[in-house]
Amino acid sequence: MTKIEAKKIQSVCLIVDDEVDNLVVLERTLKGLGIECLKASTVNEALKLIASAEFSLCITDMQLPNTRGGALRSDGGMDIIANIHQKKPDLPIIAITGFSDLESTVQVLKLGAFDYTFKPITVITLRHIVNSALRYSESILMKNVEKREYIANNLIGNSKIMRELRSKLETCAYTQIPVHINGESGTGKEVVARVIHRLSSRAEKPFVPVNCSAIPSELVESEFFGHKKGSFSGATQDKTGLFQAAEGGVLFLDEIGDLPFTVQAKLLRAIQEKKIRPLGSTQEIPVDVRILSATHQDLEELVKIGSFRQDLLYRIKVVELRVPPLRERVEDIPLLAAKILDRISKESNMVPPFQFSSNALITLQNYPFDGNVRELQNILERTATVCQSSRISRKNLELPGMEQDDDDCDAAEEEELETIEEIISDNDEPPIDSKDDILNAPNIKLNPESEAERAKIIIALEQTGHNFSLAAKLLNMTRATLRYRIKQIKKSIILVAMAQVGGNFQMAAKILGVSVAVLREEIVRLWGDKPPKFKY
Repeated sequence: MTKIEAKKIQSVCLIVDDEVDNLVVLERTLKGLGIECLKASTVNEALKLIASAEFSLCITDMQLPNTRGGALRSDGGMDIIANIHQKKPDLPIIAITGFSDLESTVQVLKLGAFDYTFKPITVITLRHIVNSALRYSESILMKNVEKREYIANNLIGNSKIMRELRSKLETCAYTQIPVHINGESGTGKEVVARVIHRLSSRAEKPFVPVNCSAIPSELVESEFFGHKKGSFSGATQDKTGLFQAAEGGVLFLDEIGDLPFTVQAKLLRAIQEKKIRPLGSTQEIPVDVRILSATHQDLEELVKIGSFRQDLLYRIKVVELRVPPLRERVEDIPLLAAKILDRISKESNMVPPFQFSSNALITLQNYPFDGNVRELQNILERTATVCQSSRISRKNLELPGMEQDDDDCDAAEEEELETIEEIISDNDEPPIDSKDDILNAPNIKLNPESEAERAKIIIALEQTGHNFSLAAKLLNMTRATLRYRIKQIKKSIILVAMAQVGGNFQMAAKILGVSVAVLREEIVRLWGDKPPKFKY
């Protein structure tokens, strides 16, 4: 079969069902949405189409025979999902099942399905799911570069545990999988939820956060599902619930562990069936909402003591993201603090911007931060308010348990470092304080190890106002070692640039963002009178 040209047909859907009537209904509904269809009634037929045809969406029944006239397999649809996910991981798949089997539903989502629905399928439900899938398929999502920049700017940190969190988040953000976010108070659970929403196909739709612990128990059901006028004492008019407010988008249930047990069953049904019934109404309303939840509590323990439903836990915790406390990523504190302080400087129009002394950064890294990122932010906002200069010292932080007398050592050390900086000649290395410096060349990427070291050095220099002595101390190395590493990284950057352009100096300078004269000066500085021949 020839491949379908994507340019000729806007959207093509592969539909797989062994029942002819269902295929007809699905095809009519999809054509009404302007979507062309490819049809298969067995697992083998579907696998052949997957290998030979191009399509932007797949809808598959879960109970399918391998061949025509063969016995139905309850996991036939899973073979199709697994095959598509392996060969075309970005293609959205909608699973159809005739049974409200929670375990199977969770398994389908974990296997790579974008979403699911139950038989009999209503036109409204199908339209909701298909439109959401096509928003994803048509790449309304951010491009990879923009996406990674957005993640890095919101989930700050270069520690291994934060890199793992960002990677796992990136994997689950584009599906409809319910995600549970676990972490201590102040770690940034809502920030994680907002990043998931921003990266998903629902980015243009509402993000509705709700703190379950802040809603009076007697009003939770009304808040979630809405109510009709006269449904209870005080219900003087109809009210739209949070599920309807989040239609098409994300409902973020923070502190879900505090949700009254009596409401949990109704919440489970709303998530599972994708329908709600407002208080006082006899009609169910279909809803298209992705559920994200969070808590600082151990939900498994709550299940054991009987205050949280196990089936609800199983449903909301298809994927779990753990946001680490600051004490588990101490190395991220300087970068976090610098980002927060930079924001405060801009908001307060501080010129020059606030900067830390080296001892202030060391003190922050040694502080326990029981309140995590939220506490760090509060401390820095308070410090910036009362600080009399742009230089924040250890004493300015006023952290509990800090000995005030030690600030004299801080001041003496700063004075000594500045004196050393004046004495040591910098003729052998220009200051790295401009965006056009080769070290900062944005178009050149090195191997992961060198790139990570390069990023750490740039961050340390920015945090210390490009003071090499302070930057070296922050990086736990000598000044000479810092200069040597910068030199080696610059050599690698120039070699990569030259390799890309075949040794052409003008083109290499353009890639590096410097003039040809600056590039030649750097080469002499780095290699002396015996530079490489730059012929590739």
